[in-house]
Amino acid sequence: MLKKILTLAFALTSTSALASWPGSADRLSQKLVFAEFHPWVATPETDGFWARWNDTGHQPPLNDIESPFWPLSGLYSEKNCTTVKSQSSELSGAITAAGVDVLLIDWTGVYQNEQARVENILRCATMPVVVMVDLNWTVNPPSFQDVITRLETVIGWYASRPDLYPTYYHDPATNAPIFIVYDPGATGSAAQWNGKIGYYKTLTPRGIFIAGLGVHTSPSWVVSSNFDGAIALASQTATSDEPNFEWALSIIYGSGSRNQFLIAEAIPGFDNTTNCDDPNPNTVDRQAGVVFDAKWAGLLATNWNGHKLDGAYVMYNNDGESAGIEPASPEPPLRAAGYASCNGRVSNQYKTYAPLPATYYLDRNAFWANQFRSSK
Repeated sequence: MLKKILTLAFALTSTSALASWPGSADRLSQKLVFAEFHPWVATPETDGFWARWNDTGHQPPLNDIESPFWPLSGLYSEKNCTTVKSQSSELSGAITAAGVDVLLIDWTGVYQNEQARVENILRCATMPVVVMVDLNWTVNPPSFQDVITRLETVIGWYASRPDLYPTYYHDPATNAPIFIVYDPGATGSAAQWNGKIGYYKTLTPRGIFIAGLGVHTSPSWVVSSNFDGAIALASQTATSDEPNFEWALSIIYGSGSRNQFLIAEAIPGFDNTTNCDDPNPNTVDRQAGVVFDAKWAGLLATNWNGHKLDGAYVMYNNDGESAGIEPASPEPPLRAAGYASCNGRVSNQYKTYAPLPATYYLDRNAFWANQFRSSK
């Protein structure tokens, strides 16, 4: 009922009233390290069907999944609370910890029963959580109303019901919840988003709104918007992204600045060869951790006229593009006879992190994350 009431309030608010913001951008009170977590995968044992693992024609019953790596824990579903607890403990637990402050759920609305897994992660995670409303890439053009409906569910339900979702992150200094929208310019103009956020900023507590930079959302677009900050993704290269991030900072803190902020990403590599729908897949070899170190070092070095990054961003379970820090099995199974080979492109053998320990990227992330948080 609360979700319906909140949505109705948004619908009845006039455009002129919505446009009352902005003032100076709301900011994070401390440096944070986020880890993106995908609520996309499902298994017959837990959900009654396959999701994500079988994308683009892959066949999990034949040990064939859309990933160049086999997860250390095997195939799983985020509907399983024990799985969520274990994975979030890998990121922020007392024993094995990757130095992550906030788990970031990427909610696309693409996969069957995805919202149920989003809510299960919010209930079961052992660390603070926020939700990023992502585009449903199966709809062309993507729907502004779909994104708004899901964002308002996050605002009026997940972030507003600590009795049901006690893990939703609120800034400790201001009690402001964080809300993230990936590539908002793909679904609406800056004026449309300004109207919506102008109203959301009248709610109590007032949220911090972050835009994920994408094809349709540039740093200049963010400056013209009511978003408080932005997330810049890493390039699919083996080198530091420091020049790209400093360019973004030069725009965000340039003429007309509202004191918005930038969060930037580090990845250990990239490999989407198992996406059979991509005729020209890109592969960035991990170089036994060298790439991850170069990317992270770039985050620490980023500085434009004294303005630095306010947050860091990594992937956890990005199996399909191998850009995550999730542990990989050192002894993965072979894809069985008859598997989907993407017309011969995909080997029956999975990659591993050998000769590195399975938890290497968790440990290395903790090393860099601690440096980042303590940097001036």
